Amino acid sequence: MLGSERGAGMIWWVIILVILVVVSGVLAYTFQTDLREAQVRIDSLSAQLQTKETDIAAMVSEFGELADAVGFSGETLGQRKPEITAVKARIGDINAKYADIQDSDATLEKLLVRFDDLLTQSQAKYGDSQTNLDTAQKNERSAQDLATSTAAEKDKTIEQLQADIRAEQNRASENAKKSQDTIDALRNQVSEIESRMQKLAADAKKEKNLLENQILGREAQIREMQIHERTVREKDTSDGQVVDVSRTTGIAYVDLGFRHGVKPGMRFRVFEYEKGGAKKWKGEVQIREVEETMSSANVLASPDLGNPVKKGDHLANPLFDRDKTPVFVFVGEMNGRYSRDEVTRLIQAQGAMVADRVTADTDFLVVGAKSDAEGAPELEATPEYVRAIEYKTDIISVRDLESMLRF
Repeated sequence: MLGSERGAGMIWWVIILVILVVVSGVLAYTFQTDLREAQVRIDSLSAQLQTKETDIAAMVSEFGELADAVGFSGETLGQRKPEITAVKARIGDINAKYADIQDSDATLEKLLVRFDDLLTQSQAKYGDSQTNLDTAQKNERSAQDLATSTAAEKDKTIEQLQADIRAEQNRASENAKKSQDTIDALRNQVSEIESRMQKLAADAKKEKNLLENQILGREAQIREMQIHERTVREKDTSDGQVVDVSRTTGIAYVDLGFRHGVKPGMRFRVFEYEKGGAKKWKGEVQIREVEETMSSANVLASPDLGNPVKKGDHLANPLFDRDKTPVFVFVGEMNGRYSRDEVTRLIQAQGAMVADRVTADTDFLVVGAKSDAEGAPELEATPEYVRAIEYKTDIISVRDLESMLRF
């Protein structure tokens, strides 16, 4: 992406340079056209001036010869008396050219006056020609000044354009350098990020291997706990029996009462023994009314409609013992779905109790999670855990307890 931006920037600089060169060419062409037109005007005026000068020279020559014969304009006949023969000869020539002047001595002064008039007219024409010449020379100088000014302006414009081009080239070079520096910096950052990613990948691989090993260990623990859970949940003996089931109300009657520690709301799983002593679970019942030695119960579940709960089926509850009240003790933090108070209430609802310390009468030690408090001991080093080992108390996890509560 950085290379594309850099290429786009260089293309714009090339376009600007081309535009500047085209503008310079147009200005130079315009200046050359103006110079050619001015030179044409100068050549035309010079040709006219040369023609006028030729005419004036002929007139000056003609009247100069007459002036040599009769004297200069403004002189009187008494002041200068040329030879009459020469004057007459010249007058004869002039009479041939100017018919309105008669050939006589009397007309000599008239001839001189006529000469003065012609000379004055010639001088006037010469003055006009001189004025035209001065105007032409002035126009020529103006054209030359214009050409010089135009050439200077052209050179100045070209120099300015060249300076602008150099400045743009310098800026383009600086921008290219900055872009390259940015690209190098980004490449260094990418290299650093790749190095960090490689290190993170290596660390993640180590962590993954460690976690996989931990998972394998936990899976082994879970398998052991599941085996232990099945042992806890599937008691070898039943807690009681179904003595009757009403066909009309569907209520079951069991041989357990308040003498055995049964309370309303307690639940029992129902099973029957098959050949070989295997257990077949048939459903659940919940105690509704309790008498001394008997209770009524609602049938909560009976999955097999062809083999419903019936008289003679057995009852089991991992938290119940008809001969004594089961005792639970907690160690560590409860890390399951229930708080300690909620678990205590559920245990007591099933007819068991919760104690603060492990004794010989303790049936279950529930092991939770280690406390995050600083200096907290390992759970295996607590007095309750040590005594549970000593008294051969069943040690279960929070998950085991929740399974027993859900049975």
